[in-house]
Amino acid sequence: MNQGLIVKSHGIRLLEAQIATGGIIDPVHSHRVPVEVAYKRGYFNQDMNQILSDPSDDTKGFFDPNTHENLTYMQLLERCVQDPETGLYMLQVVKEGGKYFYIDESTKQALRSKLLQVKVGKFKDQTVSIWEILCSHYVSEQKRKELVMQYKSKTLTVKGLRGEVSVSELFNSEIIDKKTLDQLQDGTLTLASLTKRDTIQRYLEGTGCIAGVFLPSRKEKMSVYQALKKGFLTEQCALGLLEAQAATGFLIDPRNNQKLSVDEAVSSGLVGSELREQLLSAEKAVTGYTHPQTGNKISLFQAIKQKIVVRDHRIRLLEAQLATGGIVDPKHGHRLPLEVAYKRGHLDEDMFLLLSDPDHGSKGFIDPNTREKISYGQLLQRCAKDGESGSYLLQVLEKEGDYFYIDEQTKNALVCTKVQVPVGKYKGQVLSKRCDTGDNVHGPHSWCLTSWWPQLGSCRCPGTDPGWPCPRECPELWHHGDSDTLGCHSSSADTTR
Repeated sequence: MNQGLIVKSHGIRLLEAQIATGGIIDPVHSHRVPVEVAYKRGYFNQDMNQILSDPSDDTKGFFDPNTHENLTYMQLLERCVQDPETGLYMLQVVKEGGKYFYIDESTKQALRSKLLQVKVGKFKDQTVSIWEILCSHYVSEQKRKELVMQYKSKTLTVKGLRGEVSVSELFNSEIIDKKTLDQLQDGTLTLASLTKRDTIQRYLEGTGCIAGVFLPSRKEKMSVYQALKKGFLTEQCALGLLEAQAATGFLIDPRNNQKLSVDEAVSSGLVGSELREQLLSAEKAVTGYTHPQTGNKISLFQAIKQKIVVRDHRIRLLEAQLATGGIVDPKHGHRLPLEVAYKRGHLDEDMFLLLSDPDHGSKGFIDPNTREKISYGQLLQRCAKDGESGSYLLQVLEKEGDYFYIDEQTKNALVCTKVQVPVGKYKGQVLSKRCDTGDNVHGPHSWCLTSWWPQLGSCRCPGTDPGWPCPRECPELWHHGDSDTLGCHSSSADTTR
């Protein structure tokens, strides 16, 4: 390199490979020497000695064909597998989407930092790191990989309702499958990508509770407690909604889009101190109740069984949890699918059957507009979705006659009615008149006939209101006289809406 016979970057790469495989080669004496000795003998200058002694991005002259990372030769060598017959190191090259496992630097450093006092064998009476033991002759390469994968599955965590949740716990809860767990362990799937999936978010954060109240006539949104104080909600209705918020994760400030614990909400003025004890009790559905004999943390249903809480009053909180993503497991800090909650003892058979059929469950919530007693899921379906925050807001009307929601009978009729879609995104497909597209335009479920409502809670009629497309301008959506196209064309105002 000093004579210009080889490019410096290439020379550094070759020297680094020599160091990784035993030491700098002394071609005069035909053997390897430590870096310090090579420097003393004048094989390279002080700058080069510093580069080789402290590898940086400048020395990452090799390439992992699987991850496309630039690595040092040592790092690439550590990702190889050893041929059991020849002892040679072989670089793994996997097809796209194939399983690729290696032990990354952060995992190695974590294992190096964990020390053990060994009482037998080679390391008798020594304090050594777990990594040293894994790399010793006591542990085969395959066993080392298995142990590291187990370690990573417990240290790879995502944010749950309260604290971190390991990916192994997600697997044990049947929220992710074995293929996904393997992808997380071998690095082909990142935690960031995993947590963006709706199927995962519902069990970590939930799908959203009733966050507040919306007044359509004023186009004003407010917290549940504020609506109570202004007389828009009765105390019974407001307390039920606030307890459901606490039991599904947090109390919600819809104006600032904040999630707060009960104590934080009281301190900030989001709710009054007179409700603190009742809401703290409901919050234990997430943080856990205490078993009176063992002192262990138990779930809401287990607290009902132990008669720590009133059964009928708390069943509605279980229904609220299920309607917003799943039953909360306070011990592990996330939600569970209904079947898994049953298997883990968070429900008994009677409660499992009750929650499996929400239409015949507890009707512990009140629609402030109709005074009906309905389930939390039904009330959630009557909410409007805030375009800014995505929160669900309960519409409260100041005068009768302007309240619109899609009742169960209408929904069932639309589900049973199939239509041939002639144009647009679903051209040529046969769908029910209820569009389960996942668009969440208006509420928890998206409906063809409501997807053009520009304002929360508005009831609009086709062709006579600027909020709906005119039949002349959009005939494919309003094809009169043909029952097999989208839209309802009865002369009844209710059916038209």
